[in-house]
Amino acid sequence: MVASQESTEPGGEPLFELYQCTVGEKVAFIRVNVSQHDVGIDEMRPYSLCVSTAFRKPTEDGLVTAEEFEALSRYEDALMAALAPSVFVGVLTNDGQRMWYFYTDDPDRDAELAREVAGRELSGYEVEAESFEDPEWRQYHEFLYPNDLAWQWIQDRRVLVALEQHGDQSDIPRSIDHYAYFPTRRARRAYLKELVKRGYREGDESSSGGEPPNKYGLHFLRSEPEAPADIFPRSEKLLLLAQEHDGVYDGWGCTVVKAEGAESSE
Repeated sequence: MVASQESTEPGGEPLFELYQCTVGEKVAFIRVNVSQHDVGIDEMRPYSLCVSTAFRKPTEDGLVTAEEFEALSRYEDALMAALAPSVFVGVLTNDGQRMWYFYTDDPDRDAELAREVAGRELSGYEVEAESFEDPEWRQYHEFLYPNDLAWQWIQDRRVLVALEQHGDQSDIPRSIDHYAYFPTRRARRAYLKELVKRGYREGDESSSGGEPPNKYGLHFLRSEPEAPADIFPRSEKLLLLAQEHDGVYDGWGCTVVKAEGAESSE
């Protein structure tokens, strides 16, 4: 069985996570330095700096094409090196442009450096730089850093990647195990009642207790097989429904199904 796991990183290099969301009613991808959250605010760098450029030929959704991705990645690497020791906290891809976010002690200096690097590494692109005073790092904590739904998207993607690494064909429906935890038996029963209306049933596994205050566990499955490739909207709804009942949705897992349909208990 391949299941969701918490993100871990042993020290050293910053840990970045990628997630999909909506910004300005348009699809967006944010890649954020989540390890900075534990490091905390750097009071010596109270300015938020956003360096941005528009794509030459964005996709219909306003995202970057493979054709432009390589050049923008080279610019990002050079930009990070040039602006160090300013803190690189994230990247937003949305609405036909890419935006790199930093916290700095001198936004004018870094803005000029960003344009100089673009002149060398990003020929044909116009780079802009905007900054504002943000001593509490609200741009990072309230905009870039993942909320509960974003963390669920990250966990879902991690499981799908793990399945793919085991040779899984994620569009093949199969039984998927879901888990949730609640502070009371009553809350657990209420959640299960709502699940039944949505085509789920209680599983056969023992629902072992979670950590207080959510010590009452629930294992459940859809009554009909479901494909892992379709998990994103479903897990989002399961998470929000669990929160309505003061609980937490704890993710999902399933066996690997090869393209020929043979299951593996990896």
